[in-house]
Amino acid sequence: MTVERTVGRTERFDDVVAPWLDYQRSPMGRLRTELFWRGLRPHMPVEPCDVLDIGGGSGELTEIMAHAGHRVTLVDSAQPMLDAAQARMRGLDVAFVHGHIETAMAVATAKDAGAHEGLTLSAQSFDVITCHSVIEFLDDPMLLIARCRTWLREDGVLSLGFGNQRMAVLQAAIVHKDLPRAAHDLHHEPQVLNRLGKPLRLLEPDTVVGWLHDRGFKVIAENGIRTVTDLIDSADSTDEANFGALLDLETHMMGMPAYARIARFVQLIAQNKPAQTTDSVDYMERDDPNFDRTQLSSCPGRP
Repeated sequence: MTVERTVGRTERFDDVVAPWLDYQRSPMGRLRTELFWRGLRPHMPVEPCDVLDIGGGSGELTEIMAHAGHRVTLVDSAQPMLDAAQARMRGLDVAFVHGHIETAMAVATAKDAGAHEGLTLSAQSFDVITCHSVIEFLDDPMLLIARCRTWLREDGVLSLGFGNQRMAVLQAAIVHKDLPRAAHDLHHEPQVLNRLGKPLRLLEPDTVVGWLHDRGFKVIAENGIRTVTDLIDSADSTDEANFGALLDLETHMMGMPAYARIARFVQLIAQNKPAQTTDSVDYMERDDPNFDRTQLSSCPGRP
């Protein structure tokens, strides 16, 4: 959620911790977290593994994965978010890292009673990477996708979640009853703010699938996160009495292709393919001045 833009315009989230925590405790926020987890869980290794949670904010998904026995590194650029996460997860096997994920180096805060200074995100260090509601805030999402492949071990899994441009059309027409806006958003990239008042770029699912393929990933699953919840009356979607029914309905719909592509968020589960592609190598070399092509021979999973 809180990775800074790679070029120029940065969106910091230090000032929205309280409303973000309120959202995460709400039915809408809990649905989002639980559905992302339900979409990822079938693709997680059975044995405890190393997980990188990019832009994980206050760590709701991190906590679920840590309780499942996995070793999680939570990276976020908003220190107040990390403080909130750390206060709730003392004693769990979680490393809290404050820094800009676009760099390969970040400064870690305390993990339990210890301190980890200058933590390096080394090549092939993780079995699973989660990156939800991050790429919408980046000028260069493909660079982050390429680096995710660098950090993943061979056959590792990336869970990439993003705001869906198609839902914006439905919300404009159905929720806001603004047909001219819906018609505009059908053919143009919607200009929207998220719940915290931050501008973001909603994405077309086919575009993101293409980015993943170009960077050497194989998409193995696609899920829709909140297909109907964002289209019904807010009094119903935020009513605790409806939470269980909505969760059951959304869970059944999330893997159905016809519904996945119109959901509020799309979750793509992608696997790091062992085969290298020239396009991925050239992209890394062009956009990362520190990229060393000669290191590829010792890192078969690196693009």
